[in-house]
Amino acid sequence: MGVLLALLLLVGIGSAGVAAYKGMFYVTGSQYYEACWERRAKENTVKGLESFSYKAEADNPSQAALWARCTHIMAESMDNAGFTIGSSAPQAPADAKALASVCPDEYNEMPTAPDRWYRVAVEAIEESGARR
Repeated sequence: MGVLLALLLLVGIGSAGVAAYKGMFYVTGSQYYEACWERRAKENTVKGLESFSYKAEADNPSQAALWARCTHIMAESMDNAGFTIGSSAPQAPADAKALASVCPDEYNEMPTAPDRWYRVAVEAIEESGARR
């Protein structure tokens, strides 16, 4: 009986480990990049003034759930890494201007609409060599 319990426990722990490795409990970096890259690619198909208000539609519910979290995951990751958003705007406080030299600059580098800030992370990943 004890051996059977130990075997079931071992299989359960192993299965949980494999599930965690595959990203079943959280979004992995590659899942984030793939999903948010696809969202950006779809948004980029619209040009002109419509592009500022265009909301790309996901192909399935799973994709829609990931797309809805693109900016949130980027912001949370930046916060966990100790980054914050600075600003080089003329009216910005001195602290924000100092941050703008080493952190993302809201005035020059970030999209106007905060829900599109994820684009900065996708572009940084591409520039670092993980291009599609």
